[in-house]
Amino acid sequence: MRTVLFDLFGRENVFWHGIDGNFISVLETQGPAAFERYTLIGGHLPFGVMHKLATPRIILAMTRDPYDQIVSHFEYVSQRPQNVLFTEGSLFDELTASGKFTKFSTNMQCRMLGGRPVARAALHTLRTRPAIVGTLSRCDDFLAKVSDVLDRPAPRLPTINSGEAGYVARHEHPDLRALIDAISAEDRRLVDAIETAGGTLDTVSGG
Repeated sequence: MRTVLFDLFGRENVFWHGIDGNFISVLETQGPAAFERYTLIGGHLPFGVMHKLATPRIILAMTRDPYDQIVSHFEYVSQRPQNVLFTEGSLFDELTASGKFTKFSTNMQCRMLGGRPVARAALHTLRTRPAIVGTLSRCDDFLAKVSDVLDRPAPRLPTINSGEAGYVARHEHPDLRALIDAISAEDRRLVDAIETAGGTLDTVSGG
């Protein structure tokens, strides 16, 4: 998704949190003026952070099947000992022990979009602000909406965060899905609501 957004907006017009710097640190040291030249600010930014900027904003976000999202994120974290969520155990062990990764992952998509681990709060945020939010399973529809707003051709989205082949199988356990379902019920409601809306929630063009 990041590469596609770079193409859509132009790399020089994008500040990507974690690549071009730490958004919060830059905001605190340089102020909102540091971001005035950018059309898009992207990355995994939590709810409320972007509202510190005075310029008009459109929320662009992609949600994902909670099971796939948690397994994929654990695969990423488990290969990076420097990550604050790193653990040497298996995903099943981590979820059983309710460790730091589990706490972070609990309805994380709702928290990122609405500030609370509740689908209703996330949906309220998105429906009361200019937003285009899609689901990974309908990513082409999301890109078409964004492209319409920008009046630019819609690129096709390559495979996102697929990781090394077989990563899902590596973490599979007969009881794993039940554990993930237990900590992502609200995220499931969020994704299902967007899917029911046609795969994209769009309050910008009204589509």
